[in-house]
Amino acid sequence: MNIPIISFIIPVYNVASYLNQCVESIINQEGNIEIILVDDGSSDESPSICDKYALKDNRIHVIHKQNGGVSSARNVGLDVAKGEWVWFVDGDDYIAENVLKRIYQEIQKHPHADLIQMGMNYLYDDNRLVPQRIEFVDNLEKNKFLLQHITYHNHRLLFKREIIEKKHLHFTVGLKIAEDQEFQLKYMMLCETPIQIPICAYIYRQREGSATHDSNTSQRIVNDTFTVLKNLYLFIREKQIQPAEWLQNRLLIMIRSLLYAAFQVHDLNKKDVKVKLNQLANQYEQYGINSFSNKKIQLARKNLTLYFFLNKYYLKIKGIK
Repeated sequence: MNIPIISFIIPVYNVASYLNQCVESIINQEGNIEIILVDDGSSDESPSICDKYALKDNRIHVIHKQNGGVSSARNVGLDVAKGEWVWFVDGDDYIAENVLKRIYQEIQKHPHADLIQMGMNYLYDDNRLVPQRIEFVDNLEKNKFLLQHITYHNHRLLFKREIIEKKHLHFTVGLKIAEDQEFQLKYMMLCETPIQIPICAYIYRQREGSATHDSNTSQRIVNDTFTVLKNLYLFIREKQIQPAEWLQNRLLIMIRSLLYAAFQVHDLNKKDVKVKLNQLANQYEQYGINSFSNKKIQLARKNLTLYFFLNKYYLKIKGIK
């Protein structure tokens, strides 16, 4: 059996305007691949576009399902993927020209790698393409690599399917924010040899208004991040993960992001936030993870109102709204 090198898992939900470009950007490149299009209950022309490509190219598999969200769609893709590596691509994005051949070359050069990090270009509504500078990094100890080379986008990463399958990794259904971070951090706890290759392979579309956050969105960030922090703690305990410095740093970043979102919520239930913060802090600290012991985080755990006041003053000094 000819095993694909890369399984592209593409959740599809009402992206008919972009889907052709996404799929064409992959099938027009060299390489042994499979493309799994998971139609997540789209109501536009996306399902018929998916079926058209499946008839056109036998490397493309289409799954139609009821709407369940991006995590559900990716899980369905993972359940059927056969490739050595998994690459998560969104249906409104695409990959750069002639990158697969270069990626295959790097895979062959570094058979020890079990996580590959690449660069990403940002595409704005005015067709402005902003490239990301990225260097080659290999033979760097895992903790140092993950401390020095942080990404928040799974689109920049190639994951070994064998690790995902053996460790039963899936996305948490129901999360709308930070589901990528949860999956990514769990995988990073399990991998051993991450590398970075200097290829800006992914084109990430920045659609107008997609980054705006109102109070409801900020509340969702707070709720979902609490869920992710709880899930990560349970995973750490179950897998007996050592409290490495990189992991503590990433958890601290997540806690700070949670508090920044909480700062933007109108009528925030501060008592509830404090209770949840302290419960998580106690659990993590008992396991030897001290991300909640940061002085500013300790202030938030004791006096959230004062923390917000000082944070507002700090942002004003920095000129950040």
